[in-house]
Amino acid sequence: MNNTPPASPAFNTAAADTRTAAVRLGQELLEQLGQGRAPQADLAKLKDLLARGASVQEKNTHGLTALMLAIRYGHTEIAGKILDAGASVHAKDNQDNTPLLWCGYWGDSEIALRLLRAGARIDDCNSTGRNVLTQAAGRGNDDFLKAVIAGGLWADHIDRRGDTALCAAAAAGRKETALALIEVGANPIKPARNGKTPAQIAREKNYSTVADAIEKTIEDCRERIILDDLRQITEGTREDVTVGKPMTVRKRRAP
Repeated sequence: MNNTPPASPAFNTAAADTRTAAVRLGQELLEQLGQGRAPQADLAKLKDLLARGASVQEKNTHGLTALMLAIRYGHTEIAGKILDAGASVHAKDNQDNTPLLWCGYWGDSEIALRLLRAGARIDDCNSTGRNVLTQAAGRGNDDFLKAVIAGGLWADHIDRRGDTALCAAAAAGRKETALALIEVGANPIKPARNGKTPAQIAREKNYSTVADAIEKTIEDCRERIILDDLRQITEGTREDVTVGKPMTVRKRRAP
């Protein structure tokens, strides 16, 4: 009987060398992107690094991937190429920001829509509890909000903190953003999970002109508000808000 153990499979040195080279090029990609907007970042060099097989999964010391840096510095074309190279749409930096959240912060709707089509989740929130819509609303990125809501995102989605985008805009005193959100479908009386409406939130923050502007839209939106309320009841997705318990939300069953 032959007790000789089977030979170990040969180590694939060629594959290991290729991986090492890809990681090295990926680090170069991060360094180049970290230099900022063009002309600081050499776009030709960025394209060359990607063409040579740079890994797009590497992260810098802040947990930022090449895709996040491209979004951060407005390199939309490069961001698209990084996505084509297989970058993760679910990666998170050290603050739990995903590429989609970075798009919301910097207002890159083109890449955001690509990320959403690739499976990015609107439910993802960063360490402050903000999702992509509330992140963008707080920054006043009106065109971004209009684009992604037109692309299929629900305008009244609630983030981990219990706010809608309209609530976030009201809290930041962003009148034009609030009106833009209402224009594309946000419910002007939908409360946050603490039971306060966007207008109430604005008044508490001493943004009375923002509160007045939101309240003036209510009558024009009344039919839409009623239809939205009925739809949520019928679909069993209406939220019953328990005042004083921000994170207590019960889904009402359809009759």
